[in-house]
Amino acid sequence: MSKKLSSIFENVYSIEPSSKAVSLCETLYDLSNVKWINGYAEDALKKQEIPKDEVFINTCSVFIHIDDKDVIPTLEYINENFTNSILSFQEFWSEDIPFNQPLINCRTKVWWQSHLSNWDLDFHGPSMAEYGYTYKNFFKGIHGYKK
Repeated sequence: MSKKLSSIFENVYSIEPSSKAVSLCETLYDLSNVKWINGYAEDALKKQEIPKDEVFINTCSVFIHIDDKDVIPTLEYINENFTNSILSFQEFWSEDIPFNQPLINCRTKVWWQSHLSNWDLDFHGPSMAEYGYTYKNFFKGIHGYKK
């Protein structure tokens, strides 16, 4: 995703907890406008020189695999510290049925809205029902804007 975003945006900050993955990306993609950051988002967003205004924040099925207690600090930081920004989360959500199992988490719209309360959120599809019974009440995709 970082390679694609680098063709659209002047600067891309790509956060990855695996140092091996960062090293591989740096080797595969020689992109002068991408800064590869080894770390966890809840720390990297605070410590790195990442702009806080006019930012596009994107996740690709990241929070799906992380427990609430570890996702909430990142969302709270995003909620309070970014302005004039857009987010696109390719994350699971449901109308009203939470699902929390190891490596698969689906949060309700109310849950997302409570942790991103300063953002105007749009919950869209597609439905994940075609992937099996477990996913029948899940959707994937959240867009948001914050002034």
